[in-house]
Amino acid sequence: MLRSLEQRFAEVRENEQKLAAALQQATNEALEVNRWEVEYNRLARTQENSEKLYGVVLGRLKASSLSSQLRVNNIRLLDRATAPVLPVKRGSSSM
Repeated sequence: MLRSLEQRFAEVRENEQKLAAALQQATNEALEVNRWEVEYNRLARTQENSEKLYGVVLGRLKASSLSSQLRVNNIRLLDRATAPVLPVKRGSSSM
């Protein structure tokens, strides 16, 4: 009976060690998943910022391209210039 209990105790001890090893492995895997999650979140933020920057640059490029293609002139001739008949200033005046 004692031998049977000792054998049973050894089996329980072995199971406990296996469970402890499995727990340690699961803990290590969870830590690794956490590290990968942090890296993923960092890369996702970088991608989001890059997309925003690309959108801004693309918008400015399009605006610049359109403005260079338009070349609209907002100047118009109101009156034709005429040559003066008399001088604007006569003689010399002292101030």
